[in-house]
Amino acid sequence: MIIDRIHTYQGSGKFGLKARIIFRDGKKQEMYFEVEEKFCESLATDASPFLAAMLPIAMFRKENIEIDGEVSTRFKDNVPGIIQAVDTWNLGFSPISVAIKVSKKDSKKSAHVGCFFSGGADSFYTYLRNKKKIDSLIFVHGFDIKVANKTLYDLVEKNISTDRKST
Repeated sequence: MIIDRIHTYQGSGKFGLKARIIFRDGKKQEMYFEVEEKFCESLATDASPFLAAMLPIAMFRKENIEIDGEVSTRFKDNVPGIIQAVDTWNLGFSPISVAIKVSKKDSKKSAHVGCFFSGGADSFYTYLRNKKKIDSLIFVHGFDIKVANKTLYDLVEKNISTDRKST
């Protein structure tokens, strides 16, 4: 698996990061992360998010990863431990190698804590148990709600958003 062509984009009030993923069988897929412009500082602009997302997939497919781009040094240093931990789950994941051309020192350290949030029971439990530590909930279109189901996504987003207006 190759992760390359990493670049940022901006427009229509959004800030994003894109990359191309090339699988061992030659299939190519574009992947992106997108946030509202006001959250652009929260999104890494290197290959780190793509490595995080693709690592378990590559381990499941038994495909080594090659990254043509930069990755956070801190993340790079922790990848072997992550691979080892995931391998112990006994869910069909296999250890793989990860080749990173360039690592870069993290430029900033955030004092913020975020938590992925689907709106389900586990997410609410995690939030309620840790609400004094968590500043941001991260709701991802495509994890629990299919990307094609925009209607359901919009409804759930409206109901969990702190920016919604009272009706």
